[in-house]
Amino acid sequence: MSNASDFIIENGVLKKYVGHGGEIVIPDGVTEIGENAFFQCPALTGVSIGDSLKVIGSGAFLWCRNLTHVELGNQVEKIDLYAFADCDSLEEITIPESVRLIDYKAFGECHLKRINLAGADVQIAATAFQGNGWMLLCAPQLSLELIPKDQKWNAAMGFLQLWEDGEAVCAEIAEAYAEYIKRIKKKLIDEYILPYKKVHALQYLLQQKLIKKTEIDALIERTQRMEAVDMTAILMKYLDEEFGTGFENALDREIAKEKKAVRKANAEEKQKAARKNPSGGIKKLWTVKKLPDGTCRLGGYKGILEEMIIPEEVDGCPVTELGNRDDPFANAEGYKILKRVQLPATLRIIGRNAFAGTLIEELRIPEGVEKIGKRCVAHCENLKTVSLPQSVNELGPELFDGCANLEIVNIPTGIRRITKAMFDSEYLGEDCPNLKHVYIDGRDTVLEKGVFSAATRRKTMNEPVQLTIHAPAGSYAETYAKENNIPFVAE
Repeated sequence: MSNASDFIIENGVLKKYVGHGGEIVIPDGVTEIGENAFFQCPALTGVSIGDSLKVIGSGAFLWCRNLTHVELGNQVEKIDLYAFADCDSLEEITIPESVRLIDYKAFGECHLKRINLAGADVQIAATAFQGNGWMLLCAPQLSLELIPKDQKWNAAMGFLQLWEDGEAVCAEIAEAYAEYIKRIKKKLIDEYILPYKKVHALQYLLQQKLIKKTEIDALIERTQRMEAVDMTAILMKYLDEEFGTGFENALDREIAKEKKAVRKANAEEKQKAARKNPSGGIKKLWTVKKLPDGTCRLGGYKGILEEMIIPEEVDGCPVTELGNRDDPFANAEGYKILKRVQLPATLRIIGRNAFAGTLIEELRIPEGVEKIGKRCVAHCENLKTVSLPQSVNELGPELFDGCANLEIVNIPTGIRRITKAMFDSEYLGEDCPNLKHVYIDGRDTVLEKGVFSAATRRKTMNEPVQLTIHAPAGSYAETYAKENNIPFVAE
């Protein structure tokens, strides 16, 4: 507890805290907490603010890294810039209806799990909650238009939580959320509902009739592969109640399966032909572009196979590239069943989206590959292991975006910086929640702040942290691991 001698107060403004930390109560009569009043106070663990306080000044609690809870009074009107920035033990806060302004990075980099925002008339700076990643922004009275663009995703998840809890939300606001969720439905399913098995969010989509009949079968297949029994049952019940499971529906599904089997058989024949007649057969599966250096690039994959074997050469030209921006390598239809890939030793560049959305469980990139493009394995839900060669010196952004079951990845020496964007999407998603082992070969490889936030924040779902970083002793990675309480093993 605190006493009066712990504070320097002038004319109602708390200028400086000189106490020993722990749980404190701001004295009655204080109307403002001044700039940097509690700056970098590591011993501070909790703050209770009375109803006399109106302003929390800039940097008031900046870098109070062990601050775990804050109780704000009902008269606070302004939370100034950086007020609680880098309070990375602060997990939840309730902001009262009285607050009118939440300024620039007021809660930046706090690792918040949930914000309860009571007011309907509050101005939120565009970066007020920047750096927190995914969290629940629960604002039942605040118009979606007033929520910063980079926080609308978090607000949508907060709205779904309020819906599950049965908390009242203004009808007009609920309609706006329904429309927004409709627009982000695919991402919501791929990166939140399925990876985290959010049954309530799936039920909301079904209640609002946001999932089409044509999408149900694919979702049932995905939930069955995930062994998400509850989700599968909900989807099958919805399919039965809304569309019926009579003869016509069953027949349609059987016909579709037969057509798919025929396409697969045709593709297998093409693959056999490619082995017997490499040049002619390969050109039936891919488009071939000869490059100025005498090598070639493959693009426009046409196969529908569980296994893809990429040749080392075509017509004497070594295969060095797979796809590019103008000639994508991916085949959305064939990728629905692709499970295994064999890459040639001649390969140097793997283009963007090359294997995105496939069913592959493991990807081993051969030595010699130097560049791997943007979103190369994004949304590979079954992918568990990625092995990168020492020759790699460039990894594209959002490389592992949506790889919900990725467990093991190595980062070779040639990669000098591991960015948050490597694992996250443009929507500030956190998409590798089951990451268990990251092997970093470079002693000086820099890790961007929050790069493994998805894995380290499993406790948001009341689950233990399971990530371990493996790197050389004395490396930057070791320092990063210790600062972020991530288990570390010296290699």
